[in-house]
Amino acid sequence: MSNRRNRGSGSLYKPDRSPFWWMSYYDGNGRRIRESTRTKSRTEAQKILTQSLAAIHREGAVFTPARLRVNDLLDILVEDYEINQRKSLHHLKRRVVPIREAIGHILVKKVTESTLIRYRDQRLRGEDPHSMKKYAVKTPKAPATVNRELAALRRAFNLAKKRKLIAIVPGFELLQENNVRKGFIEAEEYEAIRRQIHEDLREMVTFLYFTGWRKSEVLGLTWSQVDFVNGIVRLEVGTTKNSEGRSFPFSMLPGLEACLYRQRERTQALGREESKIAPRVFWHGRGKPIKDFRSAWDIATRKAGCPDKLVHDFRRTAVRNLERAGVSRSVAMKLVGHQTESVYLRYCITSEKDLQEGVGKLAQLHREENTNTSKRKGG
Repeated sequence: MSNRRNRGSGSLYKPDRSPFWWMSYYDGNGRRIRESTRTKSRTEAQKILTQSLAAIHREGAVFTPARLRVNDLLDILVEDYEINQRKSLHHLKRRVVPIREAIGHILVKKVTESTLIRYRDQRLRGEDPHSMKKYAVKTPKAPATVNRELAALRRAFNLAKKRKLIAIVPGFELLQENNVRKGFIEAEEYEAIRRQIHEDLREMVTFLYFTGWRKSEVLGLTWSQVDFVNGIVRLEVGTTKNSEGRSFPFSMLPGLEACLYRQRERTQALGREESKIAPRVFWHGRGKPIKDFRSAWDIATRKAGCPDKLVHDFRRTAVRNLERAGVSRSVAMKLVGHQTESVYLRYCITSEKDLQEGVGKLAQLHREENTNTSKRKGG
């Protein structure tokens, strides 16, 4: 992977005789600026550099519009994510890599709808526009992947227009996606997976099944967020995907309550044996936090006879169970952490079993009507 800096991103360096980090960047007139950040922390120095570049953007442009290239727009987009501390920054940086490689060098004024369509089609076919090999290996990309890349590029163009660097945003034609997952984990499948998965992960699987919370939220859960007195587990503001706090009253669910009590006893036993307390609710080994469990999950689902199941299927299952239980939609959305009803409805999928149960209720109604009609005729 290349370590080349992106154009317009500036740089940090540390002179031999200075204890502080210095920054180097170009102003709106193309002059090179070198100045001290007055901090010994590289992280703080990077923030100061980012703020300095953002100030230049606001004043009117690090880049001259006539010489503006696609890479410059992507730099603006990345810096906007950094300044606003967007949680999806690492995803964005990955998505813009193929755009930089394919069309990053092109002047923005020369980017047309045809340019974007050509990029889109090349990605779908898995072609490498820079490859000189006649028989280069092709890795076709899914429509959803290409759409996310085009959406990022469109956002970059819109930011540039907002800052009056460009006047027109070309048309972006996105692809039709058909990648909506419809999987559920039925009660018997959940029990089978729970039996097969490693004991360090068993209680976490139970928690995921009952709450439908996101994997990242559960992995980061600490004991300070579990209130055993009031029987509530909480996610603090800023720790969730939509940055909103959330509560789940676990004392109302015996299975979930028992799960948390078992995990607390396990943590206390670790404290007695190792003279330390694991801060995370779910951990493995000698109290080390769980970072990922993909391999263990794959092994357990294969042994349980349902190898196609995903951890995220717990989320759809929880939404469906809430709907079946007659929980109001507004309350269900707060419990599982869906901010909008449109997103919630994507998870509220009717399964074939639900349809069968619905038709069974309809059949019962017809039987009752036929019985009542027969009684009236007989009377």
